[in-house]
Amino acid sequence: MPVAVIAIDAARNLRAANGLAKNLLGTLEISETPRGPGDLLNCLNAIAQPEGCGHSDRCHACTMWQSAEAAIAGSHVSQREVHVRTWVGQQVVERVFLISAGPLPQGALDTQIRALLVIEDVTHLHRLRGIIPICAQCKKIRNDAQAWQAVEKYIEDNTYASFTHSMCPTCVATLYPSRSQQTP
Repeated sequence: MPVAVIAIDAARNLRAANGLAKNLLGTLEISETPRGPGDLLNCLNAIAQPEGCGHSDRCHACTMWQSAEAAIAGSHVSQREVHVRTWVGQQVVERVFLISAGPLPQGALDTQIRALLVIEDVTHLHRLRGIIPICAQCKKIRNDAQAWQAVEKYIEDNTYASFTHSMCPTCVATLYPSRSQQTP
């Protein structure tokens, strides 16, 4: 199966995983030590808590956590998107996953397994690729319809990113010289 599949118990601890899950999620150990989905992904919120996944203030708002809860409660979840800040090597990386989950009838497999989570890494789909034609002067980008548009609009149309606007100190000094002298 070309997706990562993990089996969890009622406490959201890993009980089994397929080969791709082991490759995708790094070093996986199936043991009696409780490990939740966030622990497997090296989620920063899970790492920050001695107890791991499920014990941060942010865990209960996490789409992966909510999907696991829903599956354990008997509901099905299909392709929910979750953004997870993970620790990879020596740096923090935001990864994007699609999560599907469902309950496993008691007695179907191991008696401790209550739900299956299917995890698909779609981070690469959230990155712009290729050559982007940009005007060397005004910085507008030519889109697929050959129309020129502001870089902000192009990125918002082609990614899940959005912009807020502010001014750097150099631009404040250029545009508002009297204000720039007042700011520290």
